[in-house]
Amino acid sequence: MSRNIIESLSRQEKGFTLLSELLQEEYQLLRKRKPQDISVLELSIHELMAQLMGERKGLIKLLGGKKLSKYVAWLKTKKLPEGENNPVTLIEGTVARMTKLEQRCARQGEANTQLAFALMDQSKALLDFLHDQIAPKQQGSYSKKGRYQETIQRSSILKGRL
Repeated sequence: MSRNIIESLSRQEKGFTLLSELLQEEYQLLRKRKPQDISVLELSIHELMAQLMGERKGLIKLLGGKKLSKYVAWLKTKKLPEGENNPVTLIEGTVARMTKLEQRCARQGEANTQLAFALMDQSKALLDFLHDQIAPKQQGSYSKKGRYQETIQRSSILKGRL
């Protein structure tokens, strides 16, 4: 069982390494403003995250719903070989590296999000500016039929019946 857990953690570690690289690539594409390439990469990121979640659920199933830390504590009570092949050492080392990778991915994801929102705000501001420049200055300048309607600037006399 320890071998299966170590293999699962190792796959997750490799997945987070790949995720970190993909997020860095996404950041570069955001800076270069290549939306088609970003959308393709985004699909890959989502697929990888789904695979990581599947791997994580599989690990939870292997552990019988228990926490990994409880399993490691139980392993420490057993007589296990010392050295680099010790399952406790392997698990703890992999978890420590994975935690650092997860934090790096979270920071890079946050940077990507901020850049994407900044670019969206910039694009929206530019569109609003262009719309304001194109829109007619007078609100009533076109008739219902789409023809230009000239407004009369002189004062008009009110007519009514008494």
